[in-house]
Amino acid sequence: MAASRLKVVIKDTNFITGVGVILLGLFMYFASYDIQEFVRTRVGASFMPRVASSLFIILGGILIVGCFRCAVPTEEKTQEPEEGEKVFGGLPAALMSLGLMVAYVGLMESVGFIITSVVYIFLQILVLAKQGPRNYLLFGLISIIVPIVVFFLFVHVFKVLIPAGILG
Repeated sequence: MAASRLKVVIKDTNFITGVGVILLGLFMYFASYDIQEFVRTRVGASFMPRVASSLFIILGGILIVGCFRCAVPTEEKTQEPEEGEKVFGGLPAALMSLGLMVAYVGLMESVGFIITSVVYIFLQILVLAKQGPRNYLLFGLISIIVPIVVFFLFVHVFKVLIPAGILG
């Protein structure tokens, strides 16, 4: 049973993605040591790449652990989508996410970080929660709180300028 479960885990796309994300995180972390510091500040230029790479490693680990927790050998699987039931994901969801990211980056300078981030996060959550239950109030709260906290963290703690856009 353990061998068949391991086979299921290794073939799972989340497992492969988790390994790839961990490898990318390790590469980014070690590459951050080559970043030159031009100005002496409390937080150097290599700080955010190291934070991001550490988060990549943690999230990759979570994906891998999730694969082991949810792995069911193929003979035990019972819950398949019915023939008439549509499942959203794959290429359409990836293309929608890519389009949202392109619009987010393109509008950031003119509209500003906070407004663009609120709209992007809300729409991205809708894309990711396409099949699940939708709690619009929770989605809205997350979409508003996260960009405001990130903006104040970067501007007031790290002293990094972020596009204010129409909020000025």
